[in-house]
Amino acid sequence: MSVNEREIIKRAKGKYKLGARRLEKVIERDCGIHIPHNRIHQHLLKEGLAKEESKKKKRRKPYIRYEREHTMSAGHIDWYDSGFNNTKFCAILDDASRKILVAGEFQRADTDNSILLVDQMVERYWDILPMRELIMDKGSQFGAHRRGDNKEWDSRFKRHVESLGIKLIPTSIKHPQTNGREDREVLRLLQQVQR
Repeated sequence: MSVNEREIIKRAKGKYKLGARRLEKVIERDCGIHIPHNRIHQHLLKEGLAKEESKKKKRRKPYIRYEREHTMSAGHIDWYDSGFNNTKFCAILDDASRKILVAGEFQRADTDNSILLVDQMVERYWDILPMRELIMDKGSQFGAHRRGDNKEWDSRFKRHVESLGIKLIPTSIKHPQTNGREDREVLRLLQQVQR
């Protein structure tokens, strides 16, 4: 860290009396330079102007993995860029067996095509064993990005899937691990197709 950056941090801290995250924004606004909040925090610790976070605050919430024992108890649905002619690829994967139940390549990643794949899965597997839950991200293809005042979301995709008796489980925000196993399986399949 340069002497100039250290002086800027010291002045901003004295003037605004803020933490590192907010100082990052203030310094960028006032001085036109970007200093990452991690570097600001390290400098403030070194100068005795900040305290180390307590262990309790640092501890992460344990991750609960969606992993089912029985076939068709849960599935994953997600969209991918196929890498061919600007087309999109969508797949529904069984959580227990990791089998791709249905998949398709489309010109657009949208709600209509998402519903089409769910209907194909129902047509192929419903007589054998209906799926109970479907895990998905909060993509616009599923309408899960739209939330009301009560933090509930509603979309045509959600209503269609729930009318089939399937419970939708949206993944946590900024937590791609939930659909990570599906991503690996589908990317492996796409790589095989490209060869």
